Amino acid sequence: LHTLRDLHVAHTGLNDRSLSALALAPTLHRLQILDLSHNRLTLRGMRALSEAPFTKTLTSLLLSHNTLGPAGVATLFDLGQFPQLRHLDLTRTQPRQEGIDALCRCIERGGLPMLSTLRVTHALIDDAAQHTLQDIEIL
Repeated sequence: LHTLRDLHVAHTGLNDRSLSALALAPTLHRLQILDLSHNRLTLRGMRALSEAPFTKTLTSLLLSHNTLGPAGVATLFDLGQFPQLRHLDLTRTQPRQEGIDALCRCIERGGLPMLSTLRVTHALIDDAAQHTLQDIEIL
């Protein structure tokens, strides 16, 4: 497992407790692609993910169809650093304005310098969040 680069655990019923254990796994230090979509992740899981050592090597993070809500998305990007992340999928995660603001703060402080693809379709963002997204230079 020391060479594991891609981990796809979509549609597995993964919950916050499982993600917390996964985030501490020492064998994932080279992980580049993490697919956590279609699971049962919330704020608590995003807190654990933001502290995972492998966030520094991730190039793709798929979180779609999890009930992260504004606080979950905000926690992930207020606490986390993702220097290699290029692709981020927040489809149907309900980030709303609070989550989008945290994402923008992370971008502004250099926490997502490589981000080139951001998906927020069906994310229940309000008009203010849409305007905020349009102001991000990479989009």
